[in-house]
Amino acid sequence: MKKEIAFTLIIVFFLTLASAAISLEQQPKQTYNFEDTLDLPIKIIASQEISDVLLIKLICGSIETEIYKEYISLTEGEKTRDLSIPLIASFIGNSQGTCSINYQLGTQKENLSQDFDLSSQIDILAQEVEGSFSPGDKITLSGTAIKRNGKELTGIIEANFSTNGISNMIYSNLVENGNFIIEIILPQNIKAGDHTLNLFAYEKNSDLKIINNGSLKTTINVKQIASNIEIILDDPKLDPGETLKGRIILHDQTGENMIEKAYIAIKDSKGQVIEKIEKLTDEYFEHDVNLTEAPSTWRINVYAGGLDGTSAFIINEKKAIKTEILNNTLTITNIGNVNYEEIVEINIGEEIKQIDLSLKIGESKKFTLTAPRGNYLIQIGEESKTVSLTGKSVDVKKFSEKTFALKPAIWIFIIIILGLIAYMIFRKGYKRTFFGRKHPSKGKHQKVKDTFIRRSKKVKEIKGHLINPLTPVEFSLSIHGNKQTSNIINLHLKNYSEISSGQGGVVETLKKITELIEESKGLVYQSRENLFLIFSPEKTRTFKIQELTISLAKEIVKILENHNKLFKQKIEYGLAIDEGELIIKSEKNSVKFTAITALMTNLKRMSIVSNKQIFLSEKLRNTLASKIKVDKVENDKIKAYNLKEIVSKPDHSKFITGFMERLGREDKNHKKSSK
Repeated sequence: MKKEIAFTLIIVFFLTLASAAISLEQQPKQTYNFEDTLDLPIKIIASQEISDVLLIKLICGSIETEIYKEYISLTEGEKTRDLSIPLIASFIGNSQGTCSINYQLGTQKENLSQDFDLSSQIDILAQEVEGSFSPGDKITLSGTAIKRNGKELTGIIEANFSTNGISNMIYSNLVENGNFIIEIILPQNIKAGDHTLNLFAYEKNSDLKIINNGSLKTTINVKQIASNIEIILDDPKLDPGETLKGRIILHDQTGENMIEKAYIAIKDSKGQVIEKIEKLTDEYFEHDVNLTEAPSTWRINVYAGGLDGTSAFIINEKKAIKTEILNNTLTITNIGNVNYEEIVEINIGEEIKQIDLSLKIGESKKFTLTAPRGNYLIQIGEESKTVSLTGKSVDVKKFSEKTFALKPAIWIFIIIILGLIAYMIFRKGYKRTFFGRKHPSKGKHQKVKDTFIRRSKKVKEIKGHLINPLTPVEFSLSIHGNKQTSNIINLHLKNYSEISSGQGGVVETLKKITELIEESKGLVYQSRENLFLIFSPEKTRTFKIQELTISLAKEIVKILENHNKLFKQKIEYGLAIDEGELIIKSEKNSVKFTAITALMTNLKRMSIVSNKQIFLSEKLRNTLASKIKVDKVENDKIKAYNLKEIVSKPDHSKFITGFMERLGREDKNHKKSSK
């Protein structure tokens, strides 16, 4: 309104100075888009006769465009012109921005209009895209496209993704009455992460040239989706005793690596799961192959990121033997994974002897070495040792117990010695009465009585111990004795402070365990809450103590679980088994032992973590890999395996079963007598 008043005053002022004045009956609109029409109703008022050229110009910034021209011849009075100016590029060129209308009549120049905007802009408003999308998803976008002049667009809307500034996907649809809907399907191989989505709306003229346009940017987030899984092994062919090493590689939709938790199962040739492993992808996993594992093809199954994968590795055939020479006895053991059928050369001094060796897996054979009296260097392969031999000639014979048959004179000497020992014991254990009759001495009666009491009565805690074994076992830091590879079961009593009184059937239950161990030729040693059950080849008379210990551990669990069902006072426990070097020394009334390595400490750590489970050390698990099923224990403090199942029962299972049946009968008799 103010502008119109100012314009009127200007016209009146110029009417007094000029012979003619030009004015607009209607001011232009505030905003125009290209292809609009600019209406200019002009009134020419002459105060005297005029005859000159009228020029009307469109001025946009520094660009002036002539849009109307007329020769005017007019006497006093007025004249009108209704001008319609098309705002098209072919007429106004590149004119746009803030514009106005100017006229020139002869030498007279004046502004004719107020300022207005000339634009090619289209404003796009689209709904927000929320969340993340997976490759292959369909995204539906809707919105409006309005020209800057306020009119609804009828044209085209396009959408394209831009990755690193490069547009690689284009989608389009119609815009009708200012509204649009466009659907975008994400490619299966689109890269994960944020992508810029560009919307571009435009309008074309009859020459198919874009005259008005607008754009809008928004961001789309694409998820990383696992699309491929690989199992990469350092070496798919292994010798027994070697370690399988590999990695799980998980690829996303573009082939880039993903880090996810991978679940790995190692299966033997029969399809049985030997070990379960959890690792992150790209991290190395390992599996130790047992030294005696038979030649076969094993499989690896993995699961990660929703995908399954499988691969295979081969355990090679390996022929190998171990030799051991003790005095004049040579022991050869097949430590390979196939039967050993070879001719073996044995160097005795400067002579070479050959033996045709046939050994099954794990089988050992002994041979006796002879040579004229003297010291000889014995060499078998890369092994060599100097020993003292006797005999008529250099020879290698199959070992026979007859080799150690003693001469008659020596047997007579031994019998005499044994007779003297028996006579001395006889005299010591008996005394003569006045009439010459023999009666057992008080000491002998007392020994029998003590043994009877210890095995039959309910044993109370003595000096902090809940057990009273027949053979007392002591731990010594420094002893001299035989070094033996032994197996130890540690029974850790977690609630020792509660059960140390020995009430509630605790002593009876631990007594059953003690009897089971002692009947199996084992030793029992208690250190407060830890019961160490020791098995050595010297006591058990067998080198297959590994299988014995795991079988006994299973039975110990049965005894403890039976106790917890029957008695209110429960026994909380953990079990662990390990193998290591012990020095054991048998004395007159007891046995002393010491551990060479940190064997006892390792057992305590494993049994503390165990919760009514049987944990095996890695060494023991490797030795028995083909005979047991285990799960790896995931714990930072220990390296152990949880015993799940014994695949093949050892020969002594019959003895253990008999013992357990006897215990069952004793329990029934005890219940009857208590009634």
